[in-house]
Amino acid sequence: MVRPVKKAVPAIPTSLSVEPGDTVNTVQWSAVAGATSYTLYWSDVAPLTKQSATAITGAVSPYRHTGLTNGKLLYYAVAARNSGGESDL
Repeated sequence: MVRPVKKAVPAIPTSLSVEPGDTVNTVQWSAVAGATSYTLYWSDVAPLTKQSATAITGAVSPYRHTGLTNGKLLYYAVAARNSGGESDL
């Protein structure tokens, strides 16, 4: 019997940076080898977790998070995804 080979989950994205603007934050991160998409998580409460944050699926770096309130602190994290699953934050 031939068992299918399970693809490895991609590495955790690194170098996340946020540049604030007027009602917008520009979020960037480094590409991860083998990732086919990214999910950007954000929250106004720390610590941010996948369960407590709002997910933006299919996000592309740089991502412009619009419609924000100036001066409000937000937390961001990103996860890489491929057919093997999603990385940690």
